[in-house]
Amino acid sequence: MKELIVVGVVFIVIGFISEYFLKRKYNIDRKGNPLSKPIKKLQIILLTICFILYLVISSALVFTNDDFNVLFVLIPFFILISFIRGFLQWKYNGNANVWILETYSAIILIIFFIVIGLILY
Repeated sequence: MKELIVVGVVFIVIGFISEYFLKRKYNIDRKGNPLSKPIKKLQIILLTICFILYLVISSALVFTNDDFNVLFVLIPFFILISFIRGFLQWKYNGNANVWILETYSAIILIIFFIVIGLILY
């Protein structure tokens, strides 16, 4: 368990530091959601569908397996959300470069997911 806490703290620190440098390098302002209203609605619909799927899948896995670790469903959920948000930002608002941060956070979460899998198994 100590290893997971240490890895989590290391990834949080790496995430904050690298996001700071990415914001400075690409001049990214993350305040607000600069997407238009129809695209915001599409984003909300997609994220709601992902959340419902997450609830169904995680509930099914938790009830069928007593020793199931919820991190194995939670982290892919966050990865999927980051990729959806990054794709929509890239497709409909590529000039703001916010998609770089979203995609970067998804990549960091993928690496974190792999490291957790290696530690636990």
